Amino acid sequence: MFDTGGTMAARRASRRHFIKEGAVFAGGLAGGMAIGANAASGQGLGAPRPGGVVDHPMAYGERSRFVQTVRTPMTMIGHIDLHGHPDGLDARTPLSELTGTITPSALHYVSSHGNNPPDIDPREHRLMVYGMVDRPLVFTMEDLTRLPSVTRTHFIECIANSPRPEEKTLDEMHGMVGCSEWTGVPLSVLLDEVGVKDGAGWVLSEGAEATKLGA
Repeated sequence: MFDTGGTMAARRASRRHFIKEGAVFAGGLAGGMAIGANAASGQGLGAPRPGGVVDHPMAYGERSRFVQTVRTPMTMIGHIDLHGHPDGLDARTPLSELTGTITPSALHYVSSHGNNPPDIDPREHRLMVYGMVDRPLVFTMEDLTRLPSVTRTHFIECIANSPRPEEKTLDEMHGMVGCSEWTGVPLSVLLDEVGVKDGAGWVLSEGAEATKLGA
């Protein structure tokens, strides 16, 4: 079966007409949307307000003045029983006010056993690994930054979180938990550097805040 030239020409003309009409319709639709948007902006948004990033460059970690979410301090009688120190302090993560998986650093829960976080100049910080090792070593921060590091996302939870079923709020029951992105040198890398002797079976970590944790 053969088509004639007239039929093919008619089809081409029909396609051109369809495309042209579609372009006109699309242009009118876009124009209508633009007019509607301009009208809405003129009625509801008003003039730009002064201030903002241009006038006040925000410092690292600085939040918008409209963000008021903070950690919730724990005040409980007999808190010394938890930490063995009258100045022990806990502050919960405000889980009920967060969206997403990562907990902002400023909202991550804290648990202090009586001492404030030490104020250490990174240039003076030292990490000593000794004991049943072949080569006891002292690492500076510069040493550590030269070693292979990893970045991982992990939840961390206080052992005192959700102690027992109670009629309390989400933050009161489960606020001692947070999820952050952690970057550092794996312990296995440090142990490879010092060489672990046969018979070694545990690690004791001690920080400048005088807290010892065994594993």
